[in-house]
Amino acid sequence: MNARNPKHTASGMIEMEIDHPTYGWIPFAASSNDSEAHGRELYARAMAGEFGVIADRDLIPNPRIAEIKSELTAIDTKRIRPISEGDTAYLATLNAQAFALREELATLPALI
Repeated sequence: MNARNPKHTASGMIEMEIDHPTYGWIPFAASSNDSEAHGRELYARAMAGEFGVIADRDLIPNPRIAEIKSELTAIDTKRIRPISEGDTAYLATLNAQAFALREELATLPALI
């Protein structure tokens, strides 16, 4: 069976397109412990380079980064009242929250 466009997945499988005798080129995912022999065979052949270089999996932007930025914007908006009213305790709480979020942001990968 012919295959093309192999790509690693996050789960350790290899996604590819196979040339199905009835349906033509269709997506297929193979693994080393596939329940079907043809899946294990395609995986081994892909790992051996028979279908070309196996591409890295697609990375997506880390959604937590957008969440943190939104939370920081909300905190900045909330800071206006305590600054104008001199509510230093509430302002300190907001500053601590912002600091913790920035610390978390510094540890996150941009892509996952």
